[in-house]
Amino acid sequence: MYLVAEVISIIFISFVYGAVHAIGPGHNKGAVSAYVISNKSKQLKSAVLGFSSGIMHGVGTIGIVMLIYYVTDYRLGHTFDTVSKQLMLFCSVGIIVIGLVNLVSSVQERKQGKIENSIFIFLSGLVPCPAILIILSFFISSGVIGIGVAAALSLTLGMSLSLSVISLSASQAGLLLNRGDGRWQRYFRSAGALAVILFGILLYMNI
Repeated sequence: MYLVAEVISIIFISFVYGAVHAIGPGHNKGAVSAYVISNKSKQLKSAVLGFSSGIMHGVGTIGIVMLIYYVTDYRLGHTFDTVSKQLMLFCSVGIIVIGLVNLVSSVQERKQGKIENSIFIFLSGLVPCPAILIILSFFISSGVIGIGVAAALSLTLGMSLSLSVISLSASQAGLLLNRGDGRWQRYFRSAGALAVILFGILLYMNI
């Protein structure tokens, strides 16, 4: 059994790790940043989008792992890998489509609506997080699923806060770049949309 102090330490370390972990490769930071720039999103909206993407990324992974754990009679490894590949395929195609819609919108000088933003958050966060799989697998094998879920949620919160800051920084950079005339603004929005498409293609190639 874990002592209360040990559980608190695990949750705190998971939070810090999540915040640092999000800065590393992956987690669709590039796609989220490009999306924010291509839509000239305001700072608060950008921060919320980054945070929501992180929450979806973490909570979605926890849900997938726990579902596989109970449905497949506690066999995680191979099944999780198979599910991850299918989700990555679905997400990559969806992100490419969103990038194409953004590209058309940038030409027409139209901003994305709430529905498009919600779809992007869903797709960008749907790809499972391997770090959460490792944490849950360890605590599940130790017979303390509750602590594993708490640690995974703490990691998710730390990761989401970092993604929020990154998205906010991208928004600020985008606003600075978009201070020129209308023609340059369209160029930057189009470049952001093309970057979203590129990230979708790279995700597809990494399946």
